[in-house]
Amino acid sequence: MHATLRLHWDLNAIDVLDNAAALILWEAWGQTLPAGLAIRPEHQHMLERWQEQVITDTAPPHRHIGTILLLLYHGLVEFADKQLI
Repeated sequence: MHATLRLHWDLNAIDVLDNAAALILWEAWGQTLPAGLAIRPEHQHMLERWQEQVITDTAPPHRHIGTILLLLYHGLVEFADKQLI
């Protein structure tokens, strides 16, 4: 059995749990609620909502070096134009 699943998680002392923190916990737990989880009902509900979501990896878009250089060029030209005024 995975060590994380055997742990007892007592999060009842947490007063405020926002969506970002809930997502971090959800991801750290491998998108599975631990068996030994003690948590406030409102926080449990937040984690249950993450169970219903399909979370996909959002890799940054692949940029071609030519596109990057073109954007850099246009930025430099715009900067130079403003400096000459």
